[in-house]
Amino acid sequence: MDITPGRYGGQLVIPAVEGPRSFNPIFSSSITDQYVSGLQFSPLYDYDWYHQQDRPALARSWEFDKASLTWTFHLREGVKWSDGQPLTARDFLIYTELLFDPEIPNSERFFFQTGEGETAQRYEFAAPDELTFTVRIPEPDAFSFQNIGLIRALPRHVIEPVWRRGAFKEDFWSQGVDPAELVVSGPFKLTSYRQGEALTFEPNPHYWRYDRQGQRLPYLERLVMLIVEDMEAMNLRFLSGETDLLESIKPENLNQLQDQAQAGNFTIHELGPSLNTTHYFFNLHRGGTYLNEKGERVEWEPERMGEEPPASLREFLPYLPARNARWFMDPEFRRACSEATNRQRMIDNILYGLGAPLYGPVPASNRQWHNPDIPRYAYNPDSARARLDALGFVDRDGDGFREDDEGHPIRFSIVTNRGNDLRERVVQLLREDLRAVGLEVETRVLEFNNLITVLKETFDYDACLLGLGTGVPPHPAMGGSLWRSDGEVHPGYPEQKAPQTEWEAELDRLYAAMKRTFDPEEQRRIFFRMQEIYAEMQPSIHLFTQESHVATRNGLGNLKPTIIRSSVTHNVDELYWEAP
Repeated sequence: MDITPGRYGGQLVIPAVEGPRSFNPIFSSSITDQYVSGLQFSPLYDYDWYHQQDRPALARSWEFDKASLTWTFHLREGVKWSDGQPLTARDFLIYTELLFDPEIPNSERFFFQTGEGETAQRYEFAAPDELTFTVRIPEPDAFSFQNIGLIRALPRHVIEPVWRRGAFKEDFWSQGVDPAELVVSGPFKLTSYRQGEALTFEPNPHYWRYDRQGQRLPYLERLVMLIVEDMEAMNLRFLSGETDLLESIKPENLNQLQDQAQAGNFTIHELGPSLNTTHYFFNLHRGGTYLNEKGERVEWEPERMGEEPPASLREFLPYLPARNARWFMDPEFRRACSEATNRQRMIDNILYGLGAPLYGPVPASNRQWHNPDIPRYAYNPDSARARLDALGFVDRDGDGFREDDEGHPIRFSIVTNRGNDLRERVVQLLREDLRAVGLEVETRVLEFNNLITVLKETFDYDACLLGLGTGVPPHPAMGGSLWRSDGEVHPGYPEQKAPQTEWEAELDRLYAAMKRTFDPEEQRRIFFRMQEIYAEMQPSIHLFTQESHVATRNGLGNLKPTIIRSSVTHNVDELYWEAP
């Protein structure tokens, strides 16, 4: 175990710009949800972010039998939940049972099946004894090991009675949960949550990890997640000594932090180009709502490519007005928007030059999987104007903005989340760029949780600017929710019942083919082709990736900063204060 035995005590205060929406791993959707889930629920096996390799966790070992296509995981003996009950293979099994319950919304199901549509076959999960968990894959699946790593143990003795009586809903272990009700296996357990203010975690007394001297981890007496207004507030709280680290430094604050590092007793760590990206995408949803027999609004979505809402639907309201749909769904319009976007100006003005333009979702820092030869619709406003002219989008009334061939103004808004100053500044430059080629663009800013509701439930938006985080590990297997048409973060129209365009169907086919081959070079060839299609069709327009720097208070032991998020606290169970 590559950790230095530490000393017990002290607290670590970390900042966050939003609180979790849920403490339930099944319903974790935001980055904060997933981070908090990682604090409280241990995985079957883990990924060492610093050395970038897999390592044992609740499973001490595993093997794969090629003849039966079965993974067998051998669990550690004597592991207990935070309430003292034994953790067994059946606790992993209930996660998979919930995963495939049709009454429980979940976007991870597709990770655990092979094939498409009606021919799809599920993985088969079993717990032959208390310390053995098996997974049989129905056909060769090169991503199966990475997929299985998504499974978390859940306390069956707590969850199953709730599930059996039909009460395992999205409000179970949600924001308002009594922390005493949580039963966890990870290093920390929530002890208090003051919404909008702070979360406090204390060590799980039955956590399973020990250092080489036999001391149970974690070393910290308390972990506090302080919720702040925005990234600028993060910086100020760190400089004032209220927090102990910054896992994301705004470029404009870097010089100030470097100047104050010695006096403030902290260190700046340069990590190199980020694996995370900033992008914007248009609403491409083809569904809507209608009134049922009871007068209730219910959703309709197409179940096959090209399907239109039946005329019999009463008072059908599309999520996206027809004229906006006609603009946004044309790849040529999206290419024009990409060419109208001055990425270098964003890098120079907002990142202070500490970044690089990006034209697809896989940055160059992901050296193994980045395709450097994708189509690039780089900044070229003359070409953007020519594309828009060819679409029949011209200024018909002399007001400086374009109208479509039916006379409708090309008018739309771009929404982003409040609290992220970088995105709020980027969206303003983006507005200027698009208006410069005659598109009448405005901006909206929403609280992050409200924005998630808009993107996942109401679909009441035209375009959205967000960040895209890399999966862990940064492997295509972790990107299925982006690439596949039924993925949770598939841009523009997530979780489609069937691919709505030929290019999306092709991405689905290629992703399935990539899963079927165990040849790394063939996987790479397929993934490079997927990136080419994505860049050509521009379902989202990627802008840049930035140089990463983090700051940590001096005296923090077992510090292993890494480019993969969370850069500092990925090994929070190992961190300790070297002096009281």
